Amino acid sequence: MEKYIKPPEQNTAKAPAQVKKLHWSAECFLGLATYIALFYAIRYTMLTALGLLIPCVYICVRRGWVAGIAFYILCGASTYLLQPQQAIILSAVGLLPFAVSSYVLRAKQKPFVCIMAVCGAALAAAGCAMLVLNKIADGNIAQYLTDLILAKAAADPATALNVSTTLISTDLAAGNLTQEQALELLYLADPLAYIQDADSIRMIKGLIEAQIPELLVTYIGYGGLAAFYVPWLFARMAGQPMARFPVPETWILPKQHGYYMAATCALGYLCMVFGDPGMVVPAQMLFSLTVIAFCMVGASVVCFFLGARIKDRSGRMAIAAAMYLFLPGLLASIGIIEQLFGIRKRIVIIKPQPKGGNRQP
Repeated sequence: MEKYIKPPEQNTAKAPAQVKKLHWSAECFLGLATYIALFYAIRYTMLTALGLLIPCVYICVRRGWVAGIAFYILCGASTYLLQPQQAIILSAVGLLPFAVSSYVLRAKQKPFVCIMAVCGAALAAAGCAMLVLNKIADGNIAQYLTDLILAKAAADPATALNVSTTLISTDLAAGNLTQEQALELLYLADPLAYIQDADSIRMIKGLIEAQIPELLVTYIGYGGLAAFYVPWLFARMAGQPMARFPVPETWILPKQHGYYMAATCALGYLCMVFGDPGMVVPAQMLFSLTVIAFCMVGASVVCFFLGARIKDRSGRMAIAAAMYLFLPGLLASIGIIEQLFGIRKRIVIIKPQPKGGNRQP
């Protein structure tokens, strides 16, 4: 009598989709090319400086601390060949945010913890940089930066042209020049002679004094968000296990932190309006940072309520982004109301029934 052998059970479950991973050399080459391109573009817009940490953090998350630190040094050394002074400053300012962002992403911390840690590191790095710059400039940072810009413009005709174009555009927007005068200065005047005029030097100094707080807020707020979210997104797309990021419709600050942020926002606004002139700049920075946070919450509320009519999430996010560009005050107000009173929990959304369908009693 033959012995019965039970056939092995076949596994009908589908295997998980395999993510095609790039070789480490290809990732490093693409990351280095991205870093150099962003560094080179800084001469046209300082906003690209916010993205310099992204390839470095990505490599560290994907390949480990040794590879990440080595890649950070390689990027700094490569850009040192292009602009030595600028490369040293950016590498020094970005070191702490790079380390903190890499650590929290590799440790798979909660998104709110990650964002607060990275923005805090950016704030600490920017504060240290301003203290060092204030020491070097003998307490007059605006005049020191003005002298640097004039020296750079004297050595580089492209820089002189960019600075003169900025000054002419500012005068035109303020109504100090007519369109004909602005065109005449753009095409006929010597850019270097124009910016070396006494009135132009005073304007450059005034623009620097007005722009420093905005640049710091941009670096701390948007730079911190970018240094966390973009490497997280790319690493997740590359198949790296990452902490789960909540859907946009559920974004909200932790309750206690929300109260602190609302109080900070109110304090910053009161100091801007009624405070001492020496307190205006730090108050403006605090107010702007809290507004960014509440705008994120407001965008989440907008996406939540638009979900009843617009099924595509990208469409809802596009509308929220347009509101942030054109109505940031309204978006921040929505975020503050949601954070304090929880309007999403108090309103029930009734989605429209399809025509001809059977309605539930």
